[in-house]
Amino acid sequence: MNDHGTKEVKINEGETTVLEEKESAKEKGRSEAVLLNIVAHLEKLDRKFDSRLTEYDTKFGSFSRGLLDTIGDTVKTTVEERLRVFGGVQ
Repeated sequence: MNDHGTKEVKINEGETTVLEEKESAKEKGRSEAVLLNIVAHLEKLDRKFDSRLTEYDTKFGSFSRGLLDTIGDTVKTTVEERLRVFGGVQ
């Protein structure tokens, strides 16, 4: 204890670096988990969308497939790119 009644603590810089790296890894893991969860939900929505489109195609003929496929491909590409940034997908 010093003159002011507070306790002095010596911090080992090596230990601090290890703790920071562990926290960084945890954050990265959380980010990857969130993105993988998003991808799973997007795939589920995609299947539902395809099912609905099949119904519309049956009732009304071709239903702007090209535009919807383009939107789906854009979303998929964007999510996969973010996963690669976080190291979740090779």
